[in-house]
Amino acid sequence: MKMNKSYTLPCRAPPKAEALLDSSHEEAPLKQLEYEREDIDKRAEAFIKKFRERVEIERMDSIENYFQMLARDI
Repeated sequence: MKMNKSYTLPCRAPPKAEALLDSSHEEAPLKQLEYEREDIDKRAEAFIKKFRERVEIERMDSIENYFQMLARDI
């Protein structure tokens, strides 16, 4: 009985350890995420600041309305 040679696929060399440890290809996306986070933080701070200003204005209007109401009753 004649046996045929089996065909084997060429073996690829495993990646070098240095290539696995090199994160420079991940650096750009990480920096982008950092910039996006900073942008989100700035937008959140601006929102909170504007919200506090509106609350203060409403509080002042409420106090003014209260004193006007008291002045009408006197």
